[in-house]
Amino acid sequence: MAKEVAVRKRQKILSAHRVMMTVVLLCTVLSSFLLIGSFHLFKLLNFNQKVISEQQVAVDNLRFNKLKFESLRSKINALRANKSLLSSRTGDEIALRVISDALPDRGNSAALGSSLSNRIFDISSVEAKNLTVGTTEEEVNNGSSTQGSQQNYDDVDSNPIYFSVDLIGEAADLEDNLVKLEKSIRPLYVDKIEFKSGVESNQQNGQAKPRYKIIIFGRSFYEPEVKKESLITTKTIRRKDEN
Repeated sequence: MAKEVAVRKRQKILSAHRVMMTVVLLCTVLSSFLLIGSFHLFKLLNFNQKVISEQQVAVDNLRFNKLKFESLRSKINALRANKSLLSSRTGDEIALRVISDALPDRGNSAALGSSLSNRIFDISSVEAKNLTVGTTEEEVNNGSSTQGSQQNYDDVDSNPIYFSVDLIGEAADLEDNLVKLEKSIRPLYVDKIEFKSGVESNQQNGQAKPRYKIIIFGRSFYEPEVKKESLITTKTIRRKDEN
């Protein structure tokens, strides 16, 4: 009897041991799955955080660009209504066209010569002679140089177009022409002026009147076109386990 009781106890102990080992094994497997799942969830959370961070950067950039666009549109509308630009138009061209004409994107000597002849040196009482336009000093100064009298300007780049012209007329008319040159919307800088005076006889009444001649050596400028790439970009965010 005692032997049977001992056997039953041993069987119960062995059964409990097997149950305990099974439970421990199941807990170990479950813990492993939970650990692996937690690791993947952490990676996914970290990846989502990166995506949200980049999305916030994109949203901030869009808001900043919107503010800049509104400011730019306001300035463009102000230029469209600018009285000085509207008064400088030729025909029905828009006011903003005047700006591109004032500082072109290429060194067009012929266009500058036409502008000087038709817009600046067009006073009827002043005779404009020997208007010369070129990309070098030697082309317009007959081989001489005005380098010593040239001044560098902070508001323009070093892309000059040189010109020279002889203006003949009375002192007041020449002064008006110089004022017109000064008020030109296009950047025109005078490096040197030579002044000569003389007397012109009137064939009708035989009276002589003073005549003056000024020789102007100057520069205009152009700004080469700058092409910028699109600021709209696409960024791909990958997880570390992706190739």
